[in-house]
Amino acid sequence: MEQVADIVMFMFPAIAVIATTIYLLNKYLDEVRIHKSIQLRETNSKTVLPIRLQAYERLVLYLERINPNNSIMRLHKSGMSASKLQQELIKSIRDEFDHNMAQQVYVSIQAWNMVKQAKEEIVNLINLCANKVGDQATGIDLSGLIFETLAKSKTHPTNIASNYLKQEIKEFW
Repeated sequence: MEQVADIVMFMFPAIAVIATTIYLLNKYLDEVRIHKSIQLRETNSKTVLPIRLQAYERLVLYLERINPNNSIMRLHKSGMSASKLQQELIKSIRDEFDHNMAQQVYVSIQAWNMVKQAKEEIVNLINLCANKVGDQATGIDLSGLIFETLAKSKTHPTNIASNYLKQEIKEFW
C-alpha cells in the first residue's frame, strides 16, 4: 500500500506538469493561429480590396454607359431608323455586360443582381418604346420616346443600381 501511495505521490506532480504543459501549449498555438489569421486578412485586404473597388468602379461605369441618356448620344447617327437604333442599343448593352461579367466575382450577390436587373429593365424599356413607335419611325422618334418615358419615370434603373453599388462601397470604409 505504501508503494502505491509513493507512486501516486510521484505521478501526481508529473501529471500536473504534463497537463499544465499541454494547456499552455494549446493556448500558445491558438494565439499563433489567430496571429496568422490576422496577418492573412491584412495581406488579403491589401490585394483583394483594390480589386474589389475596381470591380465596383467598372460596374458603375457600365451602368453609366447603358444609361439611355448616354448610350443614345453615343450610338445614334443621323438618318438611323428606329429599328437600327434599337438593335445598336441592345447590342451595346449586351456586349458591355459580357465584357464586365467577371466583376460578379468581386461584388456581393445582391449588387450583381441589381446590375442585371438594371440591364434587363433598360433592354425592356428600349424594346417597349421601339414597339410603340413602329417600324417606319426614325431613330430620333425612338430616342424621343425613350427620353420621354424616362422623364416620366420616378425611378431610373441605372441610378438605383448605381446608388446601391456606391452604398456598398461605403461599407468598405
